[in-house]
Amino acid sequence: MSISSSIAVSGGRLVPVSSTTGTSKLYDIPKVAKADWTICPSDENWFYRLSESLLWTANNATLLPLVDSLVAYWKGEDLTDEINRHTLTNNNVVTFTGGKNNNAFTFNGVNQYMSNATNPSDFAVGTGDYTVSFWMYDTSFPDSADALYATTTSGGISCTYTSETLGIGRSQVADDFSITHGMSTSTWHLVVISRISGTVNIYIDGVSKGSKTLTINYPSSAGFNIGVDGNSSSLPASVSIDEFAVWKGHGMTQAEVTALHNSGTGAFLL
Repeated sequence: MSISSSIAVSGGRLVPVSSTTGTSKLYDIPKVAKADWTICPSDENWFYRLSESLLWTANNATLLPLVDSLVAYWKGEDLTDEINRHTLTNNNVVTFTGGKNNNAFTFNGVNQYMSNATNPSDFAVGTGDYTVSFWMYDTSFPDSADALYATTTSGGISCTYTSETLGIGRSQVADDFSITHGMSTSTWHLVVISRISGTVNIYIDGVSKGSKTLTINYPSSAGFNIGVDGNSSSLPASVSIDEFAVWKGHGMTQAEVTALHNSGTGAFLL
């Protein structure tokens, strides 16, 4: 399909216009903040030329449409969020070590964690669809639960894991659903938690490990933590986490999870 290079700004958003269908799709300007805004020649796909920051390393046809619902994406290279809404605070000197894709956050399991307090409504998924995705690596899985992420508001979204299970639930309250993960130590694994129309699936390395009807309302958040529970002290994890992303309003399908896993190679936002 040939896409026109016609681009207009409307209400603080870009409006790319398709030359073949005459339809427009809106993209937030902050999501393409790294673009140089060079107008492409006609007969070329402006989306690919507009900004490399919106491209994935693989499977763009499947993953590019998901950019609209992406509210946070931390690559683990530094503290910045690729969506430019959630710069992290590094608490107690979280280290950056070799990750699945370049570097990753590595937590000591004692007192280190990443936190963010800006635009907290992005993590208030309510009863709607959402996805949380990340790669994790652990040299020794814990016997009792450690927290991978949690909102600082009690009852918001959270995720914990042990040597056998991975569970999602309400921050500082309880797990609502857990699966036997089957992950190996000293190996990078892709974790995807997806809720679509009230049904939650937990995927490990592209494979669904279980599903459950879960229509719990996960409320607004005062902040978001990675590597510790929502109170910023309990359940600190000794783990490396890379390419951490949150989608609000979109639950990933099996096909999208497969594309993201990319046969174990991973597809990453550039």
